Amino acid sequence: MASVVNVKYLRSARGLLKVAQLVVLLPVFLCVHTSWHRVSYAFAFFHVTTLVLLVAILLFLILAALKLPSRVTWVNWDVTEFALDILGFFSLVAVSCTAAVKSCDVPLLMGASISGILLTYLLAASASLSFQAAWRPPSTQTPGQVQDVKT
Repeated sequence: MASVVNVKYLRSARGLLKVAQLVVLLPVFLCVHTSWHRVSYAFAFFHVTTLVLLVAILLFLILAALKLPSRVTWVNWDVTEFALDILGFFSLVAVSCTAAVKSCDVPLLMGASISGILLTYLLAASASLSFQAAWRPPSTQTPGQVQDVKT
């Protein structure tokens, strides 16, 4: 009987990075959500950006874990993951830097903005892995086949 969950993806570097992104992004979202400083437009935008990124990463991780990329072949999932990471990276850099400048007197928001900046490193690493996976040259050999080396 085939398993429903793609454990191979979850144990890969890309899957572990997605889980790490969720683990770091959830406290960032909760710090911004529980703060009363959301009246400022910078923090409202920070709140919306973290919420959208949290939902997008969670949705992508669930779809990848449920083996949807193997069933939906007309979508290039490596490019989709790359686009998600790049859009998340640029939007999170912008809102985290803005929030870091505006939240000097609020430690909760300062911690959220610094964690957001740290999350951009995870997004950049995930984007580089997705880029390598999406644009690697196609292999002529099947997985598990050993290629002969000519001397």
